Amino acid sequence: MMLPMADQALELARFVGDALDVLDFKSQPLKLLVYAYCTGQLSSRKIARAATRKAPYQLLADGQEPHVEQLIELRRGQRGQLEGAFRKLFQLGRKLELASVGRIQLSGPRAPEEHIAFLLERAEQVDRLEEQLATMLSGSLELPYRLIDPELRRRGLEEAYRSMQPSAVAPPVASPVTATTPARVEKPEPVTAEELVATPGRAQPVELPEPKPGEAAPRRSSSSSRKIGAPLEAVSLAGLQNAMRRNMSTFVLLGTFLLILGGYSVISALPETPKPARKGVPQVPPRPGNTAMLYVGSALLTSGMLVFIGLVALDPAAPRRRRRKRKTRL
Repeated sequence: MMLPMADQALELARFVGDALDVLDFKSQPLKLLVYAYCTGQLSSRKIARAATRKAPYQLLADGQEPHVEQLIELRRGQRGQLEGAFRKLFQLGRKLELASVGRIQLSGPRAPEEHIAFLLERAEQVDRLEEQLATMLSGSLELPYRLIDPELRRRGLEEAYRSMQPSAVAPPVASPVTATTPARVEKPEPVTAEELVATPGRAQPVELPEPKPGEAAPRRSSSSSRKIGAPLEAVSLAGLQNAMRRNMSTFVLLGTFLLILGGYSVISALPETPKPARKGVPQVPPRPGNTAMLYVGSALLTSGMLVFIGLVALDPAAPRRRRRKRKTRL
């Protein structure tokens, strides 16, 4: 027959009380702790409160009203006695072939005696946490009269809020001269070329020596740049010729690429010649011409030819090769 939950708790309290009496543990607070820990209640404050409100705890308290500090001191000061009461209670339950005492299983992979230290440590943590909360929440709910009256409360809140705001800083007042007279900005005087060259500390013009026949022009470092006042002779026809001679292969490749790309574009832009019709083969309309692509191809061809013309015209070794060819012909 299954008893109601309240009756089950009451019968368990009677069993724990009688078993501890048989085991010679007569202390009422000790019986309360053993029963509470077996049912999963670890808070000493809730145990002391339940001793005056709930029937199972009232039965074990036997009319007494234990204090919270008394229960905490019992667990801390008489821990060995409390562990001994648990251990003997579990042994007695096995002799009676009980599956559990409250919520603690007596049959399982781990012996219930191993859980005793864990229960006591968790109960200590719960009591310490409740002590901290009680200290933090020890304030009173009562308010002073100035915060109970609606008008006084409203006025006090507004004054407190205004005092919390930072004081406003007055904006700086501009002087009459600054406010009315605009600041004058002096323009720098123009500097002539002669003054620029003659002024010490300024960039001086750089003159590059003319290359001798058969010698390359002196190269500038990559970090140097054309300074202010440098003569235009630095960029001369001889320098351009030397640059093209050093990069001859690059220009040849560029001109060849432009000619090939321009020729392909022109051929692709020309309209397709219609093919004669054949029996059993569907007639496909010819591709029309593309005027824009034709213009692009013509421009690419022109650019490629200009590159080669420039190479022939600016190559310093071209006249020598022509003379050699004439001599070989003769």
